Amino acid sequence: SSSRDFVLGGSFLLRKRGLKLEVLQLLATMAVVNIGLARATQLVQVDAKKLLASEAPAVDPLAGSDAVLEQRLSFVVSVDPKIAVVPDFLTAAECDHLVHLVQGAWRPSRVSTLSLQEKVSNGRTSWSCETRYSQTSVLERLEHRLAGLAGLPVSQIQKLHLVRYAPCEHFEEHHDGQGRPKSIFVYLNDLSEHDTGGHTFFPVLGLSFKPCRGTAVVWANTTPEGEVDSRMVHVGQAPTCSVKYGLNCFFDHEEVRKFILVAPSFCLKDARVVSAMDLPEQGSMVCDEPRVIAVPSFLNQSEVAHILEQMTHHAGQDSLSNSFFPGVTEVIHVLEMEGTKTIATVEARMSTLAHLPVDHLSKLRIVQPGTKQGLCDRGFGCIGFYVSLSECDDVFFPALGVRVVLRSGDAIIWHNGKMVEHCAHEDLRSLRFHLGKLVLRGLDASFHAAPIRHAFQLRTDIPVTDSSVAEGGTMI
Repeated sequence: SSSRDFVLGGSFLLRKRGLKLEVLQLLATMAVVNIGLARATQLVQVDAKKLLASEAPAVDPLAGSDAVLEQRLSFVVSVDPKIAVVPDFLTAAECDHLVHLVQGAWRPSRVSTLSLQEKVSNGRTSWSCETRYSQTSVLERLEHRLAGLAGLPVSQIQKLHLVRYAPCEHFEEHHDGQGRPKSIFVYLNDLSEHDTGGHTFFPVLGLSFKPCRGTAVVWANTTPEGEVDSRMVHVGQAPTCSVKYGLNCFFDHEEVRKFILVAPSFCLKDARVVSAMDLPEQGSMVCDEPRVIAVPSFLNQSEVAHILEQMTHHAGQDSLSNSFFPGVTEVIHVLEMEGTKTIATVEARMSTLAHLPVDHLSKLRIVQPGTKQGLCDRGFGCIGFYVSLSECDDVFFPALGVRVVLRSGDAIIWHNGKMVEHCAHEDLRSLRFHLGKLVLRGLDASFHAAPIRHAFQLRTDIPVTDSSVAEGGTMI
């Protein structure tokens, strides 16, 4: 390749240091990106609200099975390469559901090196979280809507990534890659009227997209011939005084969204009832396929009291409640990693039970568990963990036909995925919801397949806490 072409792959970030080009992020698919394309001399700012108010926009008809998608307008803001903007692609409730779902699960955004090792980089200083396929019924609906917008099978959608940019946090110029034929970015909140940043900027095209809650921007990363389109390099600009939330959606060339087939659900009256208090001290499998384990007295009552006290110590700082979908899991409070000696002890005990190092464990979250099927969050990791902090907690796994009765301190652990013929499949048989009308409290945790805690230690800045963000995204 020439001095202005660089062979690399997938999604990557480019940074020039003098005449040297540093490749900071890539995936497996090889691509040739022309980094010498001239930059636009004029800038056009795209504001979805102004598009809706315009008299004669260029509109693409949208078709699909999703009623919301069928009612939306798609504005073509660039013909070649084609970029379309869809205002109100997500409803306000859907945007808020995504933002609240991820509370306590944010991780420093990382990039990959040439050896495919992920690392924290000064070129990407935002925070991210990868969801699971169909993590809630809301996400499942959105996955299908996004596929309808992209005009691609939903089986080709990659796991959705939520992102968060606090003031001064950014993502330098990058390309999403030849291995991702289409990208969709959705803004999940409006920024303060005083914020002059936070835009998604395409320097070659001279287009800058202003964040507007619910608005989707869709573009192709490749030409019709399947070659990488170098014009699609873009920048995630830093907000100046707000916190920006967004949704990254990428599509693959191949089928990647796969599930274990789920048999028809059992009726509650036909479910087998398992009481944790009748199980041996070390716990017992209540189901071996998929594996679901119940453990009596995983926490002693002193530990339960200590964890609940953390909410009292931080009274007034927790504003994470999500009432947009009745019966959804609500995050009440997020515990810092190894925040106290007791929390560190609990994390280590969870690690032993999950047979994974504690470095794979996310932050613990005090939650009000979901009481409606499809709205009980099963976690972001490959293994989910729940400990009851209430006197009585009745958990129903409808696909398994099992009810697990928990007391305060009892725990359940389950697997969210399974490898089938060397391919990852999502396992929705572990979907659950909690019974009863009492207000419940529980401790929620997720174990990831790869280490995640080391990345926090590499970040020298102090992230804004989710509870310090007002409704409009402005820091308070």
